[in-house]
Amino acid sequence: MEKKAKLTIIIICLNLILYWSPLADENRVLIELHGPDEILTGSMFYLSVNVTNISSFDAANFDVIFNEKYLTVIEVYNGNINGKTIPVSMWDIIKKDTLRVILNLPGINGVSGNGTLATIKFKTLSPGTVIINLTNVVLANIDSNQIPCDLIIGHKIKILSKNDGNSDHSDPPDTNIKPIANSSIIPYPTGIIGEPIFFSGIYSYDPDGYITSYHWDFGDGTTGNQSNTTHIYNNSGSYKVTLTVEDNNQTQDNCERMIHINANPINKAPTPPIVNGPFNGTVGISYNFTIQSYDSNNDSIQYQIYWNNDTNNLTTSEFIENGKPFIINHTWTSAGKVTITAISTDGHITSEPTQKTIYIDTIVIETIGYLIDYNTDGIYDHFINMTTNKKNRVKYEDNLYYIDDNNDSQWDYYLSNKSDLIKITTQQKKDVPYLEIIFIFLSIASITFIKYNKKLKR
Repeated sequence: MEKKAKLTIIIICLNLILYWSPLADENRVLIELHGPDEILTGSMFYLSVNVTNISSFDAANFDVIFNEKYLTVIEVYNGNINGKTIPVSMWDIIKKDTLRVILNLPGINGVSGNGTLATIKFKTLSPGTVIINLTNVVLANIDSNQIPCDLIIGHKIKILSKNDGNSDHSDPPDTNIKPIANSSIIPYPTGIIGEPIFFSGIYSYDPDGYITSYHWDFGDGTTGNQSNTTHIYNNSGSYKVTLTVEDNNQTQDNCERMIHINANPINKAPTPPIVNGPFNGTVGISYNFTIQSYDSNNDSIQYQIYWNNDTNNLTTSEFIENGKPFIINHTWTSAGKVTITAISTDGHITSEPTQKTIYIDTIVIETIGYLIDYNTDGIYDHFINMTTNKKNRVKYEDNLYYIDDNNDSQWDYYLSNKSDLIKITTQQKKDVPYLEIIFIFLSIASITFIKYNKKLKR
């Protein structure tokens, strides 16, 4: 009773989806039944419920209608879509001629592609022609919305008497109908070196018995012995895959498919890192920097950051998820103009470098150079010419900075400390030594001349 109650609840939920979920007209999936066309009385066969072009599949229920005079259900097996198992949550014969199947994918974030929803094992009971139909099909996606689908209704099977083909009605010869091998490969017809390929032989069947073994020859010297299996190719090229099945009478059949394995996609370097952080700072203060790069092959990324124009001062990150920012702190111990260099690598190829200039206790003077406060006392001590990169003298007096741009002992610029530390306010000579001497000489001469005139008047 508990099993019936669970079955009823799941069916009610799925049918609510059928009547209340929004329908979409595009991307409709196709569902059809696949099985033998003829089979002998008293034998087993498999009927698969195939699905194509399904997206974000999460749950389903459907009914299989058959004639109980000719068939009986033995077992219902899990399905498989794109290499992922579709578990059968529950199946039950709700009427003599009706099989109900419930599918649910807990813990899987939807499945997309082609494959089987389930495979049903039947046993034939008596000769005749029977049509198997699907009805009450409800498919749901991960958003609990109904997935529209088209059905190919009905699969017709002719059940043969063991005496069919024997005109004198004597005992039939001891003959055996060989099994039918049928393989599917996902992805097909191409794969990639190092990536798993899914192989399925569940479409194989035996008209007068059942399959007892599966043997795969993957064409590269390796084999497998499961109805469903995976294989990885280590070299590119074309391979002939052979599936051999054997039935309960030791009769075999095989089928062949060609699969083409390509080399790995061309590995491309990550993008040059994006470096976000301050453009200026102060000695002894920690600053945050965010480094971020992207890899078109979706490889993990490692970052390397060179600080202070020094290849020995290096920070290296762990390999982290593609596109995830790497955050790092750094503290400078000396003033000056520094350039940090960031690169990213996927372990094989390194990106182009990204450079960022930062001024530590330094102020830029338009395009001519910059002032540096070496002792962090708030007064800039030297001027660096941006063209020659040489250290020049600077004087601070009366809230003005006097700059000797070319080390010729003449003040070439002056700069207001309070009004604007960046903008040069004028370009004139200040405090030139020989002019001071001339001024003093002229002053002395003038005083001497005045005194001399006074003496003459007396």
